[in-house]
Amino acid sequence: MRRGMRPLVAQISGSSMEPHLLGPRLLFQNSSSQFISSYTVDSLRPNMPIVCQYTSERDNSFDLLAAMSMPEAVNEGETVRYYLWKRMAAMRASENKNRTNQTSEKSFQGIERGDLVVIHAPDEESREVKRIVGFPGETIDIIQGDIWVNGTIWRRNFKQILQQAVLLDYGDAQSSSHWNYGGWFAANSVREADSENDKVSRVRAYAPLPVTLSSSANPALVDSASALSSGALEFRLRSGGLITNELRWNAHDSHSLVPVHDIGLAIELENTPSDWQLAVTIQSQDSTTVMVERSGENLIVSSAQKEVTKMISTDLQTHWLLFMKIDGETIVADETSDWLRETNQINQNVEDDSSFESDGAPFSIECHQGNVDVKQWIVFRDLHYRGAGDSPRQRLQADEGIVVLGDNISLSDDSRQRWENGLSTESIRGVVDLSDQGWDALLRQKSILLFERNKDRLRVVR
Repeated sequence: MRRGMRPLVAQISGSSMEPHLLGPRLLFQNSSSQFISSYTVDSLRPNMPIVCQYTSERDNSFDLLAAMSMPEAVNEGETVRYYLWKRMAAMRASENKNRTNQTSEKSFQGIERGDLVVIHAPDEESREVKRIVGFPGETIDIIQGDIWVNGTIWRRNFKQILQQAVLLDYGDAQSSSHWNYGGWFAANSVREADSENDKVSRVRAYAPLPVTLSSSANPALVDSASALSSGALEFRLRSGGLITNELRWNAHDSHSLVPVHDIGLAIELENTPSDWQLAVTIQSQDSTTVMVERSGENLIVSSAQKEVTKMISTDLQTHWLLFMKIDGETIVADETSDWLRETNQINQNVEDDSSFESDGAPFSIECHQGNVDVKQWIVFRDLHYRGAGDSPRQRLQADEGIVVLGDNISLSDDSRQRWENGLSTESIRGVVDLSDQGWDALLRQKSILLFERNKDRLRVVR
């Protein structure tokens, strides 16, 4: 009884749930760039070149056996806490008695959709961690990366979205947005005068953070490096390509690369006056623009269909704003909760090799009124599930059991490959404690990017 009342502790030994539960990792210094990259041990293959995560340079001298023989080069998997299943069910039932209702769309006998559970099937030797997406009697479809339950897309709550988000890159005053993981950079649209005819044109310039966005930019000749008189900021890939399902910490991915349209941007504003207005545009299959306006204690957020007003403190010096197009919705939020959710049109027939192309940045900001300082930014995407054999569609029928999936498809063996009739609930041993779910779960992925380890070297290269 005492054992069931306290959490149990276990160490992650594989990379099935990357990046949300970290397994063993290899730290490797590229012989050409000298940057130190971090790779999931499971994804490494002998006699194959390794690619620098920062510069995409191939290192043909990589020797897997030699690298693994150095203990200091291998980080162990993280330690997690989990509660015995019955204990977690009792805890949740005490909080909300309806959660034990088998007909609930969100839970089954105290287990919620989206939970990470420790499973130990009778015919299996090892214990594994997987994510629950389906309950007995449900039809689960994977359609273009999204989970559909009984013909309806699974629209998760705000904390679930952020807990499952994949951090692509970030910029702040320390790392600078000039050189970042994955090839991302933030760029200003700067006004610059032509020396011959004094005509004013717009040029792009890298934007070291923090950067001021102004609605009254001076159309005089400015130093493009300072980028202080710009009213616009873009977040784009150096390659100019689309956001894909690639996991850069997998040394060798086994799945095909396809566009991911469920994406998000977070910006931290500071030194904001009482009145300002921003237009934030997300380019994902179609273009969506959200207006955010501050007037005194009111923050007004508006889209094509909705408008909401939030009360904020006039003493607030910094605050985060999040903009997403995920689960078929446009979402605006702060670190704690969503403010606006607008349903978008979902096209299930869009194939992976769709004709969707965009010359613009996935995200852009324009200042229409006042002045704001962008202190930090974070670019992320949603999990993009793939069917067995890397197909964009797959149906999983949980007749008598549950459907579980891993977050890292390249390294996960789950209901897409086994447990044809569903995993028995008797195989569930515990539920992982996700006390840091939500915003904290997204921020903790910064450690994967190893900016602290490469910070001095990045500053020299820039």
